[in-house]
Amino acid sequence: MTTDAFWIWLLYFIDSDDNYEYAKQLIFNSLILKDCDKGRRVTNISVNRQQKCSHGRIDFIFHFTFTDDNSTHSVLFEDKTWSNTSTEQLTGYKEDYPCLYRYCYYKLGYTNIQELKIVTGCGYDIITAKMMSDCLARFKDLHILIKYYYDYIKETFTDYIDSFESELFIKNNFDLLWEAQAQLFLADKLWYALPKTIRNNCYIQNGTSSGRPWTEIVLIDDEHITSDYQESIFWRIDIRSGKFYIRLNQYSWYVDDENNTIWKKKQARLSSLREVGDYILKTYPIHLKKGKPTDRGCFEQEIVIFFLEENNWDSIFKDIPVFTQLFINIYKSQTEY
Repeated sequence: MTTDAFWIWLLYFIDSDDNYEYAKQLIFNSLILKDCDKGRRVTNISVNRQQKCSHGRIDFIFHFTFTDDNSTHSVLFEDKTWSNTSTEQLTGYKEDYPCLYRYCYYKLGYTNIQELKIVTGCGYDIITAKMMSDCLARFKDLHILIKYYYDYIKETFTDYIDSFESELFIKNNFDLLWEAQAQLFLADKLWYALPKTIRNNCYIQNGTSSGRPWTEIVLIDDEHITSDYQESIFWRIDIRSGKFYIRLNQYSWYVDDENNTIWKKKQARLSSLREVGDYILKTYPIHLKKGKPTDRGCFEQEIVIFFLEENNWDSIFKDIPVFTQLFINIYKSQTEY
């Protein structure tokens, strides 16, 4: 059963019989109603699924009526399992369906800080798998489908996401980082450890390379270096030679001439950035063990690399923020190389 199909079935089911009023009130109080409306009874639930609009196709919109004043309201639902959303998608839906009672974003997988910023910034209220499973736990035996769905999201999402903390930081189970959700979880932890001035000006992004997930904390985005050269600087969580790492990368996309003029400038720039990294590690009380950077790549190349299994978590969370601040300070003081 798909996520929106379960929601639609559940909404109709809990509104079909007065014997289910307890479950309906729990769902609405816990997940749907605004704080000022919690406790108010609802009725006459109806659902419009896969609504087309100028900005795409909305998962579903449902309508309900408050019994005390007979007023009718509508709630837009966008649901995701693993994928993320965009500002354009969410704001577009609100433009097509303005002034609704609520806009809900239901996400089963891990919701990282970047996604949360987008969702809340667009005026949507997030519903997580944990919020849903906690609510369903109180009436999961009301129907076999509710029990099946509860078991599914609790095991596959809620319990799995809750395990990240102990699996990574206590058991040192780095294999967990083969999963994009766990990488985003680690990136969030590192992001929160950074000084606030840096957090305010960086963002997290993720993707895949040949089916393998990677996650980045972008510190410098398209910094103008010379008239023909811009670069980005970011921490990247990934794997090399069977070992997971966090590395500081230099990235620039460019179209070069036959003499490789820009590539040569980029290599000179990379050399100077590596010197900055080495200077910080030698000069300041930072207890991170540096790995050997490779010289592979044209657009993206390694400045410094720290393999996770060679560095304890205390040092990673204490020293990477310090290293980052020092690196950015020196970087910003060098307008050209």
